[in-house]
Amino acid sequence: MERVKQDMQKADKLCFEAQSIISNYGRIRKISIAHRNFEQADKFYQQVQEFQDKWAHVNQLLQEADARFTSFDFNLLPIHYYLHKLEEFRENAVIFMQTDDFDVYSTLNMMFIELDKLVNALDRFLWKVASHLYEIAINGRNHLIVQLVKIVEIEEKTDETLAKSKERIKRIGKHNHHHKQQQQQPQQIQDGFSETEGQRKPKHYRDKLMRE
Repeated sequence: MERVKQDMQKADKLCFEAQSIISNYGRIRKISIAHRNFEQADKFYQQVQEFQDKWAHVNQLLQEADARFTSFDFNLLPIHYYLHKLEEFRENAVIFMQTDDFDVYSTLNMMFIELDKLVNALDRFLWKVASHLYEIAINGRNHLIVQLVKIVEIEEKTDETLAKSKERIKRIGKHNHHHKQQQQQPQQIQDGFSETEGQRKPKHYRDKLMRE
């Protein structure tokens, strides 16, 4: 595996440094692209292997926080940070779910179903915190209120990015509507937005917090 990566890296270097003098540049360029795809797939494979441990770590942090809820002795930020990273991984993995390999699709789908359960668990915990703001304040745990507000801000920005991405994909779909290539693309791309298990959905934390 390491030897293959080294050979591909050499081809990648040739692609950029000797483009003007190599007669078979076209072939070298194809190898270079294959190298970058190989690196991406290798990195993704490592992330899949690490996913379960990271999921278990976040789940443990959340359970420990819930066990200490009455004393308000917990930290929301690391829980949210690590979970947010897992969600980012899911977004980057959507392209790998567009595969004919049922085992690959099934494995990723099950991983992300479990991730959704953890996301929902954190949602419930955050709104549990939001419903006890008065008790948190009188117990001198104002930092938890600050943490909650920070998490809401982060998720609102992520929702905005998601909305912009969705709109951009829709515009691309409309632009390509009359091209033959459009007929060859996956249906979710034609529709302008994927509704697979791998797709992050808007959380609307600010609206939910206002209703608490």
